[in-house]
Amino acid sequence: MDHRGSKLAPTPRQVLVVPVEHSALSTQHLALSTWHSALGTRHLALGTQHLALLDYSQLPAVNASLNAISAVLLTIGYVFIRRRDMRRHRACMLAALVSSSLFLTSYLVYHAHVGSVPFAGRGAIRSIYFAILITHVALAAVILPLALITVSRALASRFDRHRRIAKWTWPLWMYVSVTGVIIYLMLYRLY
Repeated sequence: MDHRGSKLAPTPRQVLVVPVEHSALSTQHLALSTWHSALGTRHLALGTQHLALLDYSQLPAVNASLNAISAVLLTIGYVFIRRRDMRRHRACMLAALVSSSLFLTSYLVYHAHVGSVPFAGRGAIRSIYFAILITHVALAAVILPLALITVSRALASRFDRHRRIAKWTWPLWMYVSVTGVIIYLMLYRLY
């Protein structure tokens, strides 16, 4: 069913023929087709059964989880560097970079398929939401090159230059990660 409640027949987009051994003497070919439902979910059909390959409606929760993981890793990485444990600090910060990169990929996939989701809150909470969203988006655009420069300086063992920029990168990256979770809660769970 689509979002209006009517039944839609799947429209095949691609057909893939895969040989399958039926017996020792013969080979059958099964036609696999994929289609996109009205809600943007990609399906795989095998005979009369189908399997959803990706449910885009789950990606906002995945994105929030990746942001939360990044915030936790950034916090632990900060604790490690304060204890002068560079090996563990490096591991946490690289893991935070991977988590943030996975977030960015998932975020772009979601919005490419679903588009913009309007905020349903009314009154003062709407102003608060947009204040958080605007600062989050602006700083997210800044944090990507800043994080890459910070990490590249550390990997090149230019620690004096790494420390100078990390003093700016860490709080901004933490803000973007935490506000990403707050935006998810406000947009998808609370209002």
